[in-house]
Amino acid sequence: MSSEQHDDVMVIPAALGGCAAVAAVGLAAAVVASTTTGRLLAVAVTVGVLSAVLTDTRAWLVVTAAGAATFLLVVDGGENGWPFLVIVGLAAVLGRGQRWMRRPAASSTTSPKVDH
Repeated sequence: MSSEQHDDVMVIPAALGGCAAVAAVGLAAAVVASTTTGRLLAVAVTVGVLSAVLTDTRAWLVVTAAGAATFLLVVDGGENGWPFLVIVGLAAVLGRGQRWMRRPAASSTTSPKVDH
């Protein structure tokens, strides 16, 4: 199996694990939080943290979509959840942006090898 195929195989468990984590937090928020804002906050924070942790862009997109779907499922029946999805998307972008900002800092701290 080539390296590229191996990377594709590793994306699936990461995406599924992230979706399971978002769904679990969404379910817990539906039980514990009585307001839409509390549920939104729980799902958005989970999506943001997973966005900062996941290395693959495809897994990040799947987790973001799962977060949006989970929030729409746990929102109160009479309330329109679509306008709140901007917050879930913002959390995903902020988490991913934090990851992108951290990458150059990690590569610039390594010192070049000096041959003696």
